Amino acid sequence: MNRLGLEEQKRLNSNVNTTDINTSSSKRFTFDHHRCCHSTIDYNYEDYICGFGAAIVNIYVTFPINKIIFRQMIHGQNVRTATAILRSEGIDRLYRGVAPPLIQRSLTLSLMFGTFGTYHSLLDRYADHILPSSYRFCLSAFLAGTTEAIMCPLERVQMLLQDDRLHHRYSNTIDAFKKLRAFGFYEYYRGLSAILLRNGPSNILFFTFRNEIKDRLPQPKNHPKDTVFSSMIKDFVSGSIIGAVISTVFYPLNVVRTRMQTQQPGSKHLTLFEAAIDIYHQRDKSIRKLFRGVHINYSRSFLSWGIVNSCYELFHKLFFDKKTTIS
Repeated sequence: MNRLGLEEQKRLNSNVNTTDINTSSSKRFTFDHHRCCHSTIDYNYEDYICGFGAAIVNIYVTFPINKIIFRQMIHGQNVRTATAILRSEGIDRLYRGVAPPLIQRSLTLSLMFGTFGTYHSLLDRYADHILPSSYRFCLSAFLAGTTEAIMCPLERVQMLLQDDRLHHRYSNTIDAFKKLRAFGFYEYYRGLSAILLRNGPSNILFFTFRNEIKDRLPQPKNHPKDTVFSSMIKDFVSGSIIGAVISTVFYPLNVVRTRMQTQQPGSKHLTLFEAAIDIYHQRDKSIRKLFRGVHINYSRSFLSWGIVNSCYELFHKLFFDKKTTIS
């Protein structure tokens, strides 16, 4: 499923009629009953590297916006208030806490794209007679999301560093990790249940619809074939749309996760249900207030996932597709 090769195409041609997919990136990760992933022997590191690079670009562009959203989640502030407070803290604090998300997101997206291909390859190789193709596809996406959850400690530290109430307690990422160690292993994994509940389903939605959306975008009449630039624009739009939808659907869950991960070290570990009830009462039992910050969140996700999707595909074309030329 993930970047099918010519060898795979030749093998399949003896059994089914398929279209040429040698250079079609739009079919990558797209579910098709008549195709299966290349073998694990053929699998390489491309997706891991491209996911890693796309995450780095994305974090540096969107981190200030993400910080405003975080403040809204914690304090229930409106955009103007959160922005004013962030501005008053000065430029030297603007990227405070960037190290954990930079490390976490680069590794997470590397795992997300890379392990999806790996899991799908393994399932196609060993479970094609047990599970239908659509089941293998969804299970691969779900397992990739579960694998991403090993980055939970970095999310926990990121939450602590971004919380302005704790600026005096943690000077940097290493300091936060050291101080959390005194409270035991489980302190690093606050919010894990919310992360697992979010990652699996959101991955299924992302990998299912990102190329479905791209394939339905209009093609310019004067350019019957996609150039690198036009394909990048389509990748940005498709990634933006599905990213914004997913972030909106899972926004309340992210609010609950934020509450769980900003608890004081050593305090009682809130369950997912307890954290949700706590947030609900804090927001005056208003569902509307539970979604406070969702507008800037889906705007940030629109930009963020557009960057991730387009950069991921661009890096593939520039560094791994030998026949690709910039036009």
